[in-house]
Amino acid sequence: MFNSEQLTKQFKARAEEIQPSSGHEDSIRKLYEADQKRRRRSMPVKPVLFKIVLALALFAVISGFSRYIWFQNSDHRTSLQYVQMNTRVDNEELSTKIHRELKEVIAQLKVGESAIVYLPELAKLYTMDKQQALVVVSNPSVVTDFPKWETILAQNMAKYKLPSGRSTGLHFVAGKEDPPFGGFLPVEGSKLLPKLERESEKMKGRAVWRKEGDQPANLPRIYTTIYHNERQDEIYVSMQLIDQKTDFKISTSHLQKEEIDINGARAHYFNTQPFFFSDSNRVQEIQWLETFENYTLVYSVGSTSPTLTKEELLRIARELK
Repeated sequence: MFNSEQLTKQFKARAEEIQPSSGHEDSIRKLYEADQKRRRRSMPVKPVLFKIVLALALFAVISGFSRYIWFQNSDHRTSLQYVQMNTRVDNEELSTKIHRELKEVIAQLKVGESAIVYLPELAKLYTMDKQQALVVVSNPSVVTDFPKWETILAQNMAKYKLPSGRSTGLHFVAGKEDPPFGGFLPVEGSKLLPKLERESEKMKGRAVWRKEGDQPANLPRIYTTIYHNERQDEIYVSMQLIDQKTDFKISTSHLQKEEIDINGARAHYFNTQPFFFSDSNRVQEIQWLETFENYTLVYSVGSTSPTLTKEELLRIARELK
């Protein structure tokens, strides 16, 4: 027989057991102060954007007082919105394990193939959004002839910038029509989650994967040029071409950021550690937008080298011609 009074007592007793994590008041205060600073620096926020920010703040409170670092880089055509959560890969040992698993998958791909990988370690972290456990990797075809690569770029972009070898001391290694790391998860790919999750459970929690089919035509076009300096540090210049209204929401790992100026453009410097896409477990990158009449280029100049300094990366970014 249903007893509402008894059920009410049980709920009250359970509620009394729930306590916020230590330090939550300080986390909320810092979140509020960061948001107030952002509001003072920015233009008046449109109602729709305000609702999004409010929803994120509310979610941060009800999901264990996770702290978000929220910022946006945008023009009239594209918007890149970054969110950093306390629920993230912040353990170097775990990051190294994931990196090793991804390399094993890449080693089994033919040139030009990509795969969707289910990582159970990420599923345990992102219990509220297990799609974060799906990662795209590839073994892209590369172009090692610089004139040929320049022809490909010129066929797709009327204007673009690359480092000058004379002033930066860089020499060209390869070009690829692919992001520097990972890839975009198409809608059809996300539907694999339940199947891959069950398969991983049968294999006692191992990472599992599926090769991707043909990429959807509407995915962003990205052109990554790879260089080495005299110390053989690898540096990449990636240009993402966007020719239609596009919004990106990007969940980051343990990311430190700084707003900087690149030849008059508002840019951001990122330093991310750990970073499971690289052997060094880190990446630093400078990102900014260049807006043209028919398209926007999202420039990313970065490196996973542990010996390349922030100052060297800034110099390369500022000398793009």
